Amino acid sequence: MTTPQPLVSIIVCTYNRAQLLGKTLLSLVNQNLPPSIYEIVVVDNCSSDNTRKVVEKIKKSSERIRYIYEPRLGVAISRNTGARMSSGRYIVFFDDDNVADVNCVRELLRPFEEILPRPSIVAGRIDLDWEGNERPLWFSDRYDRWVSRYDFGDQPRQLTAADYIVTMNVAFDREDYLASGGIREDLSRKGRMFITSGDVDLFVRMLSHGKHAYYQPSALAFHFVPKARQKRSWLMKRIFGEGTTQIVLDLDLYRKSWKAAYSRYFHELRSCVGSFGRLAAACWKRSEVRLDCALMTAMHLGRMSALAQIALHRSEIVTTRE
Repeated sequence: MTTPQPLVSIIVCTYNRAQLLGKTLLSLVNQNLPPSIYEIVVVDNCSSDNTRKVVEKIKKSSERIRYIYEPRLGVAISRNTGARMSSGRYIVFFDDDNVADVNCVRELLRPFEEILPRPSIVAGRIDLDWEGNERPLWFSDRYDRWVSRYDFGDQPRQLTAADYIVTMNVAFDREDYLASGGIREDLSRKGRMFITSGDVDLFVRMLSHGKHAYYQPSALAFHFVPKARQKRSWLMKRIFGEGTTQIVLDLDLYRKSWKAAYSRYFHELRSCVGSFGRLAAACWKRSEVRLDCALMTAMHLGRMSALAQIALHRSEIVTTRE
């Protein structure tokens, strides 16, 4: 007897988060779906903790779980590996610190069958699960995007090029994902190193090739925000990495044209000095204004760091660590 091909493969990429992974997998095992139509593919990205033991323990009670070890470090590498080695018509990406609502995956799948033009991407809503059960008083909801909150409101709608996606709680037509080339592997986190925007780049590429994307708010998941990420210092590192990423997106241009690279470098230098000036001027104003200026400065510094590494002929741009 052969095992029937699942309709959807849920891909969970994980790196040294054994203490959170079990909760994620249990929320997926208990989805409100017929067991025969989905599989859970865990891609272990060089973990050195007891990740495999956690997977094997849950696997004893659920034959739907598959374990894959990916020795090359990088979450985009892991996602692309999971997509290639899965067998569902659709793939859903979850992170190892997400918890899915019991109807989450079912709701992600609905637009593929019900919506015209048929989407290649369906993005669900992501709310935040704060360790300690409440957000810090200083942490404005303006910063929620940087801890992966994803919420375009209560109404489902088509997504346009003015929008974006995050590669957690998001579903793809697997063939369309693979045909696009998947996520750029130089635009994602590697271990604790911050580099971002691979999901945004993928989204833009797929839409530019005539594919469609849809926002499904009824597909709800929760993203865990640990105490370590509830600090101003962590947010500064996150924004620094965003600045680095913005240069990496145009890396080929700067490597081909020294004029463009130096022009951008001096522009960033002036912007950074200006940010320091605004930061100093804001010292007598509200604390959130000072933080906004500090974050702007961190982004400029991230850009300058990347440009300096290009000038030094670095083959791979290095950014901050979590």
